[in-house]
Amino acid sequence: MKTGDYTICEFCVDEDTEWGLDKNGIGENRLGKAWMNVREKLRSEE
Repeated sequence: MKTGDYTICEFCVDEDTEWGLDKNGIGENRLGKAWMNVREKLRSEE
């Protein structure tokens, strides 16, 4: 996959740190973590 092993991050302009990261890189980044889980599942199916 083109994303390799890069960390996927959702940067939020509205400071919604539950689903992404704010301008200081602080937050839960749940959306990015969800995409990384999907990537791992797809790799394991290959």
